[in-house]
Amino acid sequence: MIGNEHIPSAGGGGLPFTNGWTIDKLVKGAGVGLSPTEIGNFLPFCYGWTGGKLLKGNGVGAAPVEVSGWQVITELTLGSDVSYVDLNSLDINTDRVYVMFLNLRNVLAIDYTVVMYANGDYTDANYYSQVIDANGAVLTAARLTGPVIGGMPASNILVMMCYIMRDYNGYYRFYTFTSRLNGSAVVIQNWACCKTGTIANLTSLRLACGAAALGTGSTILMCKARTG
Repeated sequence: MIGNEHIPSAGGGGLPFTNGWTIDKLVKGAGVGLSPTEIGNFLPFCYGWTGGKLLKGNGVGAAPVEVSGWQVITELTLGSDVSYVDLNSLDINTDRVYVMFLNLRNVLAIDYTVVMYANGDYTDANYYSQVIDANGAVLTAARLTGPVIGGMPASNILVMMCYIMRDYNGYYRFYTFTSRLNGSAVVIQNWACCKTGTIANLTSLRLACGAAALGTGSTILMCKARTG
């Protein structure tokens, strides 16, 4: 029962519900012939929690508490064909780890490699990448210079999930799970990259390829691990 909006009738020799319980209190039975007792209250959601926070329970009658969780920080749909996309205002020392979901469309009739530079360093020799490629029963591997996140097939798509971190020793790293081509031609590629030198923080990324092959309608969704 909440307040006195609904008054049940008394049963047997019990007392009528005429007690003045506190508004918004829950009540429970106290025994035959006894008035119910109050057991807590409902708290309206009128607290000033930080926007984008997750909440968890904190006990009966207590306000929920804020917890950290994945939060979307970038969500883009390309409105034109481009050769690169910049992602700025990052702070991996605070956020700890980023995860990125890419659905890229190659609008050109030639294969293109997609790379992801850190902090404005566009020199391929400052990065090494390792790939494992699974194509049917054929498994191949290679090591390349440059921060490669995947290869876009000609006039086709590249779908991937990418984890991005600054490791314990200060190196920029990422690891991707990619899916290329369609139907029975589907190919899996996993890429790992490490920068040759350390960074103090990760504040920006650039996704790039050799021409304006990143097609209209391609999407980028990026999340951070901590909300504050």
